[in-house]
Amino acid sequence: MSAFVALQQKFSSLLDFDEATRGRKRKVTSRRTRANLRQRYRIKRVPSDSGLRKFLDRINPIHLRSAFLELFRMLQRNGVLKRYW
Repeated sequence: MSAFVALQQKFSSLLDFDEATRGRKRKVTSRRTRANLRQRYRIKRVPSDSGLRKFLDRINPIHLRSAFLELFRMLQRNGVLKRYW
């Protein structure tokens, strides 16, 4: 769930998410971020970026391929990818 939240909240990387939740940059931001995680997503303990990577690395990418291809085709059909080519 924490990895999903990191992406949904538009953190640029797992490390940025880790820093925001652990207060390595700004204490106010970390308190606010942790409070939001508890209230919105019921996340009590946020794993570190390396903990998230260990968890995500166990997932075989083949299981994500069909969802990725479907999303990619949808973006392609709607012309969203043109601005990145």
